[in-house]
Amino acid sequence: MADSVQEILDNFVPHLQDYLERNIFNKKEIQMIVARRRDSEYLLKRRQARKSDFLRYIQDEERLEKLRNLRWAKIVRNTPKNVVLKKGSGDQHVVNNINFIFTRMVTKFRSDISLVVQYGSYFLFDEENEFRIDTLFIIYVLASLL
Repeated sequence: MADSVQEILDNFVPHLQDYLERNIFNKKEIQMIVARRRDSEYLLKRRQARKSDFLRYIQDEERLEKLRNLRWAKIVRNTPKNVVLKKGSGDQHVVNNINFIFTRMVTKFRSDISLVVQYGSYFLFDEENEFRIDTLFIIYVLASLL
């Protein structure tokens, strides 16, 4: 169990380094993010994981994404107009992690259709409020496996 949790956390390292390099989060905040994610991943890996554990982890990640967006907006606002800011590997990282958590939750609790609906409502539209056909396809496949 510890190995699988560590493997998941290791996949987060490049994205967290990107946050540190772009000054979105400082080192102490990143350590807190890792600690919170480690605790959440252990809760998901235990023998009797609960839906509430998955949903709490998703809420934590949503709050992290909101904070990241606010800080990035502040960086953009305080940067001179002639400086071009590049997007980094961490820009979609939290959303991808939420997708990963939803997928594991729907797979674990296959009999609960409401989770598939919640998953679909969360990912059906992207940041520009555009319809995402790829997400609809994934939800269809997951629902057909139930």
